Amino acid sequence: MEVSNVLANVYRENKLILSKTNIDISVEKAPRSGLKSWHGSFTTNNSEFREHGKAFKVVLHDDREGEFITNNVNTSNGSNFLVHFTGLGPLE
Repeated sequence: MEVSNVLANVYRENKLILSKTNIDISVEKAPRSGLKSWHGSFTTNNSEFREHGKAFKVVLHDDREGEFITNNVNTSNGSNFLVHFTGLGPLE
């Protein structure tokens, strides 16, 4: 499993909503199929993330990109949201 903290931009409906955000991301490779899955988390005060189940596009600083869906959103430190997500398809 590859785990890293990276800078990323996050988009919703082709609109940039987070710029240069630190994201913790894990990429796992299934032993038999070789397919990769990815998931991670980040903290933001952007209210776009207050509900889970929304889809977003992420572009990492190394130009890999993919779409993810939020699967758990918790409030932390008052107005901040701790967002957990799961990748939808490849991160390329």
